[in-house]
Amino acid sequence: MVNLTIDGRQISVEENTTIMEAARSVGIQIPSLCYLKGINEIGACRVCVVELEGKDSLDRLLHYLKVHQTAEKDESGKITGWKYEKAAAGWIVPLAVGFKGLSPLGKVKNQRDPDTPHRFAESIVTLGEFKMAHRFRDIDGMMWHYAYEKTNQLYLCKNKE
Repeated sequence: MVNLTIDGRQISVEENTTIMEAARSVGIQIPSLCYLKGINEIGACRVCVVELEGKDSLDRLLHYLKVHQTAEKDESGKITGWKYEKAAAGWIVPLAVGFKGLSPLGKVKNQRDPDTPHRFAESIVTLGEFKMAHRFRDIDGMMWHYAYEKTNQLYLCKNKE
């Protein structure tokens, strides 16, 4: 067991439990954008870092996305170029990772294929890091595989585990 303190509360959890899971296990909700258990746990949006030196999660996200520009000057003070830096490598972008079923399977008037059951659904969108193909170590890192969770009516795209 691992002991930790969240919002002044002492918590004991199993080893390898994430802070997000530990907090939720005792009813503490931490805002997040890119954490969807079993779908996307990359932790790239940094919204769940809810306080950093007195700043809230929106301040932290904006800091993460900001590009810092600094003028490079010669001895006379003339600008000779610009230096660009980011808080972290990569770009955070919205990613559609699947669909959530909103209705039971059934038939709908005028559906294209009357032999295939129909379900109304909405997109599941999260934030993730955009990566160019050359940054992957193997092809499984960039390939998504379909998965269906019947109990939650989730149709998901997941990276191979």
